Amino acid sequence: MIPVEFVHHRRAGILLLLFSVLAFTSMSSKVDPYVLGLKTIGWYIISPEIVYTGRFFNQLDSLKGQIFRLFRVDGENFLLRKENSRLSKMELERNALLEENNHLRGLLDLKQKNFAEGVAAEVVGRDMRNWFQAVILDKGERAGIVLSAAVLAGMPGKFALVGRVKELSETNCKVLLLTDALSAESAVVSGKGDVALLVGQNKPWLILNFLSPSSQVADGDVIVTAGLGGIFPPDIPIGMVSDVYISKDGYFKSARVDPFNDFNSFREVLILHRDEKLGEEPK
Repeated sequence: MIPVEFVHHRRAGILLLLFSVLAFTSMSSKVDPYVLGLKTIGWYIISPEIVYTGRFFNQLDSLKGQIFRLFRVDGENFLLRKENSRLSKMELERNALLEENNHLRGLLDLKQKNFAEGVAAEVVGRDMRNWFQAVILDKGERAGIVLSAAVLAGMPGKFALVGRVKELSETNCKVLLLTDALSAESAVVSGKGDVALLVGQNKPWLILNFLSPSSQVADGDVIVTAGLGGIFPPDIPIGMVSDVYISKDGYFKSARVDPFNDFNSFREVLILHRDEKLGEEPK
């Protein structure tokens, strides 16, 4: 056991040795705020000016206060960073809400101008396995929704068709999208009068089949609803022709149609009022 008297007489040397080891260990470590602070304190304590002018032990008395100040400043910086992160998150949430509110306001404005009897709804579900086939909306029989009602989504300045109500409950409805391979609707080439059958492909585009061989349909033509059968009102925009070719049987022309709406991303829709006496529910 080391005698107390030995430690007392050599206190300065022992403390100097301990702080030297601590300082050199810190200086060989990765630089971060804590290590940088310890390095600064170490150099300050063992610097020759302090040791040889007799101020070594005087500085030890103030060391505790310096360490506490170092940790206090670091703690304040941590709290400031945390608060800044919280404010940044709030700003992102606020911007998202503003964007959603602006979109809904535009949807309601278009509804009042064009389809006063429509019902605004939101997408609340999608089938992850069949992304282009159906969506679930938050409106049902209680909101006056009926089977086969046309469903539109907003596009800049107007609406475009996305599908029709296929299943119905009190509070929700399921929409069969135009892109579903089971979807087949009459459509017309706007301005040219060619009526054909628009069929889904389970892909982001549609195919317009059974166009007359003499049809003048061309890339860039707008495709709208024909209004046949009492399911959809006429002249609702659907998409634009991006390719025209001869059908496989060689008797007709076909055209690829790119929908105006992005079926991956629309969230708000308008469900049109439909008189159930007009036309029968398609099988």
